[in-house]
Amino acid sequence: MIDLATLSIIVTVLIIAGLIISYVMLRFNRHTKENRSEERGGAIIMIGPIPIIFGTDKKAIKEVIVLALIFSVIMFVVFVVYYRFLR
Repeated sequence: MIDLATLSIIVTVLIIAGLIISYVMLRFNRHTKENRSEERGGAIIMIGPIPIIFGTDKKAIKEVIVLALIFSVIMFVVFVVYYRFLR
């Protein structure tokens, strides 16, 4: 069984990793698109297994939908593994 201290360390590491990845992606996009005047983007808010998706154009929304599906599958697998093996 995973104790609360281990779980909080894992969550903290995942949050920091997400922030670092976001920062690196933003820096990479600024350097590659310096001459472009249009920006596009999208976002996903995961509330449990339910994704809330929004974006600036259809292509960005399609990319975010793919990410939402990937995150939903990962969450489902984590829940099943936890229920089966770590309970």
